[in-house]
This record gives sequence, structure tokens and C-alpha cells, in this order.
Amino acid sequence: MAKKRGFLLRVGLLLTIMGPALITSIVDNDVGGVATYSLAGAQFGYGLLWTMLPLTILLFIIQEITTRLALVTRKGLSDLIREQFGLKIAFWAMLSLFFANFLLTITEFVGMVVAFEIFQLPRLLFVPLLACVLFFILIRGSYKRVEHTLLVVALLYITYVITGFLVKPDWLDVGKNIIVPSISWNPDYIGMVIAIIGTTICPWMQFYQQASMVDKGLKKEDYGYSLVDVGVGSFVTNFVATFIFIATAAAFFFVKKDFINLTQAALALTPVAGQYAPTLFAVGLLATASMAILVVPLSTSYAITESFGFERGVSKTFKEAPIFYGILAFMIFAGVVISVLPNFPYLYFIYIAQIVNGMLLPVTLILMLLLVNNKQLMGKHVNNLWFNVLAWGFSGAVVCLSLYLVFQPVIMRVFFGGA
Repeated sequence: MAKKRGFLLRVGLLLTIMGPALITSIVDNDVGGVATYSLAGAQFGYGLLWTMLPLTILLFIIQEITTRLALVTRKGLSDLIREQFGLKIAFWAMLSLFFANFLLTITEFVGMVVAFEIFQLPRLLFVPLLACVLFFILIRGSYKRVEHTLLVVALLYITYVITGFLVKPDWLDVGKNIIVPSISWNPDYIGMVIAIIGTTICPWMQFYQQASMVDKGLKKEDYGYSLVDVGVGSFVTNFVATFIFIATAAAFFFVKKDFINLTQAALALTPVAGQYAPTLFAVGLLATASMAILVVPLSTSYAITESFGFERGVSKTFKEAPIFYGILAFMIFAGVVISVLPNFPYLYFIYIAQIVNGMLLPVTLILMLLLVNNKQLMGKHVNNLWFNVLAWGFSGAVVCLSLYLVFQPVIMRVFFGGA
């Protein structure tokens, strides 16, 4: 009886602690993620599925580092950046974060526009209405209420998995492409790899996860349970992403159909997955957009106000934290206005936003790695050798890929005579 009670107590404690890393990972499959994975599946079939396995491992490593920083220091990432590197570096880090996150916020509202188009509902009415509802949840909620809302909405991500099964893929071919990499130096291929990296491991994730763990009051003693949170989140996010690849590869790549936009992507699933597939895709899109709008602007507000010492937190009132809520309001309502503009280049904008995030990611990672290897700050909880090798190697690889993408025309002209 005592063993059973002890087990139930541990399970209850785990469920209480879980949330920050799981939510951070799940929201990673936002509208930008759905669009990027869809575009990758449509253009390359299963050819880029191999990226999911190493990115799952790297996502786990980066989130584990974030967890240690949060539990040991009991401070948010932006707070640590200001304290350890000074105000100037903090300013530029926050500016790049705001720019990247504002682009992402716009893409989330684009997802809402697409979902309402599929449901044949007027976007000029429903997008601002839903934005107001989400903003109300943020300003009227405690951290616990916001977290519970996110976890409930996250259940709708199962729609992408269902759609992936409905298209009846060749599972042997899927498995082969997950395990065996197919590499190309074509600029379109490299750009897509960077976009996948940028949407799978975004800069905002580390700021949000660390701030929410601090806001939740977690301590070093909670590390074991938090590690489960990290592991589950890392697996779930790329598991869902894999099924988005599978669904869109079946609807476009294998039938030689051009990928034009997300609305067409949803409707194109009907011939291969049945009449309910577009609805499932749209429901998932609306869920991802709603979750990300609750998180991405929030992570930005947390980071900036924390970095410059302003009051912050969803448990504060508007009067207590005006800068925090002001940033939140600007990002949400400016995002609404831009997303409903006529003839807005949705797909191109989303793709570019993910590439920008991928290029900016090393800035955050390098600062994190310097922090987590600071013995004065972390004591015995500094990184081990393998975590350093993988994390530094990954940061260097992203920088090299970004430089190759930018300077590829020059490289081709110098080494291959313009071939």
C-alpha cells in the first residue's frame, strides 16, 4: 500500500512539474512549422525526413541546458545575459529576438487566416475576434491557467498524425528516409534545411522555457521530473512534424503537384486522405496558431522586460506590468493588422521567417553555452564534454550553412566558374 501511495505521489508530482518544456516543444510545431514541413514534403518528398532524428536529439540537449540554467540560477535567460555580458549585448540580443519573434507572430495569424478560409468564415471578423480572446486569456490568467489552456489545445495536434495515417504511406520508405540521410548542396535544399532547423529549434523557445520554469517556481530538486518533461516534449514535437512531412509528400510530391499555399495544401489532401482531411488539417492549423500566439509574444515580453528590469509575468496586473503587457498587445494586434492585408505573400513570408530564425539561432545558443559553462554561475552543473561537442558543433554547422546560403553564388563562381 505504501509503495502504491509513493508511486502515485511521484506521478502526481511529475504531472505538476511537467509543462514548460512540453509546451515549448509542442508550440514549436506552429504555423511556420506546419508550412515549412509541408513545403519540404511537397518539394522533396521524404528526402528531408532524416533531419528529424538529429534535431530531436539536439532539441533535447538544448532544452536540457535551458532546464539546468533555470533550476540552478532561478533566473530567466535574458536576465542572465544582461548580468553576465552587459547591457549592450543584452540590447542587441533582445532586438534580434524581438525581430525574429514578431515575424513569427505574423505567421501565426496567417495560419488563422488560412484556417478560416478553409472553414469559409470571414477572416476580417474571426481573426481579430480570436486575437482578442487569446489576449484576454493572457491578461486575465495566472501562469497555471495559461499553461492548462495550452496543454488542452495541444491535444488537437493529433489531427496531423491522423491525417498522416489516412494517406497510407509506404512505411518502409518512410523508415529508410528517417535513418539514411540524402545530402544535396543545392541552394534550395540548403535553404530548406536551415528553415527546418529554424522552425524546429527557435530562439524564443529557450527564453520562454526558462522564464516559465522560473515563474512556476521549480528548483534543482525538480531536475529529474523536468528531464522527463524535456524528453517527452522533444519526441512529441518531431513525431508530429514527421506526419506533416508524410501527409504533404503524398498530396504533392508523389503526384507531381505544385505547392502554392496552405489553403491548397489542406484541400489537396482530399484525394489521398478522404473528405475529412482538409478539416483535420485546418483544425490542427488553428490549434497551432492559437498556441503559438499565447506563447511567442509572451516569451518576447518575458525576455525584454526581464532583461531591462521591468515588472513582468501573467500573474501581474496590467497596472503592475505595463511594459510587459504593452509589448504583448503590440505584437498581437500589429500581427492581426498585417496578416489580414489583401494579397499578402503568405507562404513566401513564412518561409523567410523560418530562415531568419535559423540564422539567428546561433546567437542565442552561443550565449547559452557560455553561461552554462561558467563555473562561477553553475558550479558542478556545467556542461559535460559531449553536450559541449554536440551543441557547439551544431551552432557552427548552422553558421556555416547560413554563410553558404548567403554566399553560394560567389562560391560557385570562384570554385566552379559560375556552374
